[in-house]
Amino acid sequence: MNAIVTGYGGIAYEAALSLAKLGYDVILAGRDPAKGEAAAARLRRTALAPADIVFEPLDLFEPASIRGFAKRIADTHDHIDIVMCVAGIMMPSGLSLSSQGVERQFAVNYLGHFELVGRLLLLIRKSESPRVVTVS
Repeated sequence: MNAIVTGYGGIAYEAALSLAKLGYDVILAGRDPAKGEAAAARLRRTALAPADIVFEPLDLFEPASIRGFAKRIADTHDHIDIVMCVAGIMMPSGLSLSSQGVERQFAVNYLGHFELVGRLLLLIRKSESPRVVTVS
């Protein structure tokens, strides 16, 4: 069983921990490799389960990063059972626009997850009991 959780702190961490304890292999996805690797290591120590817990870089603000992440997942997995869209930002300082001209908070919290799930949809549909969970 495979699960992807965007983010690695707070709700995302607890969700990943619960999934690992249930026997899911968990991919933590986020933009900061140091924080992501640290969270994955902490999960491996805490979960006390045979689950495979790894970090994969993903910046939901950058469409190229989403495409790259989805390709890496498709190259290494034949299905995805759960995608939990948890990562988000709140009240970024100043106006920051994506390469498509979209404001950062809207791009990360909504459009990035929408594109991510869309790019993973074929893998999600291969699961016997797929789930996509969005936390907003």
